[in-house]
Amino acid sequence: MNNKVILCICTFFLCFFSFATTNMYVKNKNGNIIKFDVNDVEMVVFDDYVSDDSTISDTFNSPLKFRVLRDSTAEVIADDSYKDFDSVIIPAKVRINGIVYDVSSIGTAAFKYCFSLENIEFSSNITKICDEAFRDCHNLKNVEIPKNIKSIGSNAFASCSKIKSIEIPDNVTYIGSFSFHACDSLSNAKILSSFIGEYMFNGCSNLKNIDISSNVTVIGKNAFAFCTNLSNIYIPSSVTTIGDGAFSDCNNLTNINVAPDNSYFTFVDDVLYDKKMTKIVCALTKIKGTYVFPSTVTNIGNYAFHGCSGLTDIEIPSSVTNIGDYAFKNCFGLTNIEIPSSIDSINYYTFYGCSGLTSIKLPSTLTYIGVYSFTSCTSLTNVEIPSNVTTIDEYAFDGCINLDAIIDNSKDKVNIKWYAFHNCKSVTYTK
Repeated sequence: MNNKVILCICTFFLCFFSFATTNMYVKNKNGNIIKFDVNDVEMVVFDDYVSDDSTISDTFNSPLKFRVLRDSTAEVIADDSYKDFDSVIIPAKVRINGIVYDVSSIGTAAFKYCFSLENIEFSSNITKICDEAFRDCHNLKNVEIPKNIKSIGSNAFASCSKIKSIEIPDNVTYIGSFSFHACDSLSNAKILSSFIGEYMFNGCSNLKNIDISSNVTVIGKNAFAFCTNLSNIYIPSSVTTIGDGAFSDCNNLTNINVAPDNSYFTFVDDVLYDKKMTKIVCALTKIKGTYVFPSTVTNIGNYAFHGCSGLTDIEIPSSVTNIGDYAFKNCFGLTNIEIPSSIDSINYYTFYGCSGLTSIKLPSTLTYIGVYSFTSCTSLTNVEIPSNVTTIDEYAFDGCINLDAIIDNSKDKVNIKWYAFHNCKSVTYTK
């Protein structure tokens, strides 16, 4: 039937058909009456309509498997039979038990580990790609995200190592973490959505060109971490939030171009700050030698100098009240550090792997030394831990093989956690 039909069948007709006739009469909205022989009618579908140009797939002859969702749409679900597919076309509609449904979703892990899959064609009805839908489809090359898509799940295309370019449409309202993680061949990405998800392009080692549109307001945590071929990135004026470690381990990043009219961030001398220069968001790994902190800085953010192996000297000013997690991790060239009295805790992984660090002066105000905070600082020979420190957390000095640690307290007054001084030369208590 080409016209939309609203069937209105009253109890009178039902009773009449049961006892008196084999004919069924349907009255259209325009007043026309259509007669059917009930012996020829297989099913009556209320308020259902399929346009002439729609592609309908029947479950009995479709290579794909489906399930009906609560919103009366259909979802493609996982099946072992997909493993040998090299190309898949997702239909706009599917007929299940005689009823036609829009195909709106690619289910969780639907095509995961389909190593032979090279091409996927979505219909415009698709609005959701669930978690791990195409994870580890190592030969998947051609992916065009439908413009009506609203949600891309976590790890949806992770480790699809032959995808070369991707465009995220502006209708997308949710992007899960690691959605394009480790897509090794991905070199071009265009983001039209309002945000870039956490770990979204993490480990995309060949990513060179990233087009961040003026729709983007948020760049998520570790979004571009380990994008080792990324050399330049533009931050439009629309961006209000940049997550921790967004550009960590981007070893070839030489410039972060912040729009002059961006009200939230500024880039000065290889360092990205908040607009008022009170927080260090990140420093480029190419930074070398001595870094002098602006007097305005109060917060050294998480991952701020992570991987800055050429950094040799820093003097942290007393204005700084927080040194973030991973802040100086793997700063191999750093030799000496003095922590100001404005700091009362050293956080997780803060100086992890600073193998060139020979001495560190801790303030009397310090109360906590965090997990893995000085792990593998193999050149560190002496450290005096002040009496106000009440907790030295797990693996804090693990692997500091040349370290003689002196704790200005008695053993019962300090909570020394698991492997805090594992593989250190000695630990001495003064009281």
